[in-house]
Amino acid sequence: MAETPLFDQAMEAIEKRDKSHAREILARLLKDDPTNVACWLWMSTLVETSKEQIYCLQEVLKFDPNNETARRGLISIGGLQADPQKMPPPGLVKRKWQVAAPTVAKETQAKTPLPWKKILPGAVLGVAALVLMVVGIIGLGRRPAVDRGYAQVVNTMPPSSTPLPTSSPVVRSVTPRVTGTAPLWTQLEATYTPTPLVINTPHPRTEAYRSAMSAYGRGEWDKVVNFMEQVYQSDETAVDALYYVGEGYRMQREYEKALQAYNRGIKVDSGFAPLFLGRARVAPLVDKKADPLADLLLAIELDASLAEAHFELARYYIGVNQLELAQESLDRGTALQPGSPYTALYQAEIDLAAGRAEPALEKARQAQQMDITLLETYLVMAEAMQANGMMTESLEPLSIYLGFRKNEAQPYLLQARAVYSQGDLDGALGIINKALDLNPKNPAPYLERGLIYIDKGELDLARKDLNYGLGLDHSSFELSLNLGRVFMLQGFVGDGFIQINKSEELAKTDRQFAALYYWRAKSLLTLGRNNAALEDFTRLLALPPEAVPEDWAAEAEQALLPTPTATVPATLTPTATLTPPPTETLIPPTAQPTAAGAKTATPSPTRKP
Repeated sequence: MAETPLFDQAMEAIEKRDKSHAREILARLLKDDPTNVACWLWMSTLVETSKEQIYCLQEVLKFDPNNETARRGLISIGGLQADPQKMPPPGLVKRKWQVAAPTVAKETQAKTPLPWKKILPGAVLGVAALVLMVVGIIGLGRRPAVDRGYAQVVNTMPPSSTPLPTSSPVVRSVTPRVTGTAPLWTQLEATYTPTPLVINTPHPRTEAYRSAMSAYGRGEWDKVVNFMEQVYQSDETAVDALYYVGEGYRMQREYEKALQAYNRGIKVDSGFAPLFLGRARVAPLVDKKADPLADLLLAIELDASLAEAHFELARYYIGVNQLELAQESLDRGTALQPGSPYTALYQAEIDLAAGRAEPALEKARQAQQMDITLLETYLVMAEAMQANGMMTESLEPLSIYLGFRKNEAQPYLLQARAVYSQGDLDGALGIINKALDLNPKNPAPYLERGLIYIDKGELDLARKDLNYGLGLDHSSFELSLNLGRVFMLQGFVGDGFIQINKSEELAKTDRQFAALYYWRAKSLLTLGRNNAALEDFTRLLALPPEAVPEDWAAEAEQALLPTPTATVPATLTPTATLTPPPTETLIPPTAQPTAAGAKTATPSPTRKP
């Protein structure tokens, strides 16, 4: 059936998360046309119970027997038998943890095979947030939240160009109209889960444990909490139940409650390693000053075979830029779980932090191909693309990520850089302002906005942003150097030289030293100190060629020619006096719209610090 205005209204209601109104409209449409497969698919994302979901998806197959989306959905919620030949191999090795409990008979402690968890789909191409809430998609909902409680490595100088690979498309006979972000699980050829169970201890005396593990497999975290609390009430030595209580709260982002559950378990048994792993994950999210390192090391000391603890330790070391330790931890985790997508994901982050852009992109793509539902891979892929100069290409993975996570500043910052590279300065400013609304204490957006203001010729606004950002992060080379550039452009050349010269102690990479030598040479030429400027140009040309932009190298070579007329022409008014620049008060600058008709500069293809 062709889309109608009433169907459009249903889609608008879904976008607004007005579930009841969307249900009413779809019910009216189905009353008029019970064979409308698209309406049945959408209705399956809006109903409240698995029984209703099964009914909706069965109706889809009644009128469209070859509909793969409905078939996979029914398999996941137990409404249809799976075809084993279509099931892909598991991504990770599942782990069992045996807990000695006096109330459990010895013979019940035998290891039992773990059932494969299934991703619970609803319908294809729904509004992602709504589907996550209503159907309980396990592909994302079951994953540990990616909130980082540690310092995050931010690449403030994105330097590109192969297209983003996509999984083989699943043929669907009926595809509902896309009005939001499609759930990532809709791209899977069959249901699977790459997330292992950390522990699986038999509790034969209580049905609650089996019910809890079943709910865990479906991603019904509130039920996991309720059933595991019942397990603990019946057996106060069952610390594994408290671990899963904490996990249930963590998956719902109720971090304080999760932390309380882990601490309760530690009081009962301080030798149970997963509890310390859980506490390490959530403590920094409850208290930014909390350091998870001690808990991670203790978890590994208690059980060196706990692969998840090694991966989490690698993530911690990446965040604090201790890359050698991060690599060691990642290698140990990989040895324990060689099929984990986190192996490729964290390797990509290590490569990014080390400035290895090409291998970082390769690993990010590998992680995404191993598990397309691992949302963090899309953010890392976008960062790696930008590090390789693929600014426009990075918009696709960023769009996927932002479809699910709209409350994080970093993806908006990356999106702004990509939009900036296309010449849309005002569009980039608007996106950066979103990032600042989410985290006004993050210095990175002030750098980006300051650079855009420089290109627009709005130097007072640029100076305020860069000065405020430097107040937030005194160690930022880019903020310090570009503040010096603004002083020069405003005519305070002496002060610009002093500020740029201060940046030398902050430079660490070849690209940063290239920017230092180039702009310091420019300031020295303007001050009439030609010999000192030529020394900096010589240092610039001694750097690896890939660290020096071609036009900078050409300008330096021209300046070093023996003829005196080849000196680089100064574009600023020379002055030997150190005129103090306007004093700044560290008040967060606010975005100011460009006046109508104001001239907007078009950025060069590559941003330069």
